[in-house]
Amino acid sequence: MDFFKVIQTIESIQHPAIATSLVNLGILQDIDFEGDTVKATFVWPFANIPIKEQLISSIKIPLENMGLKLEYNEKVMSE
Repeated sequence: MDFFKVIQTIESIQHPAIATSLVNLGILQDIDFEGDTVKATFVWPFANIPIKEQLISSIKIPLENMGLKLEYNEKVMSE
């Protein structure tokens, strides 16, 4: 898998309500690769964010389409 293509794909995914990428917003951090798995941390601005699953899927689905898996941790920005 082309590392740069994966990063480019991840960095192009935007928040649905804000025309800014999840990476630039600081929501998606600590991106790493291990074989066919992308590991990352979702850092939420507050607990119980209503569109959490939508944001996770917005990363997971394009990666799966590239033949990759997503493993992730979650934390809240104040932690």
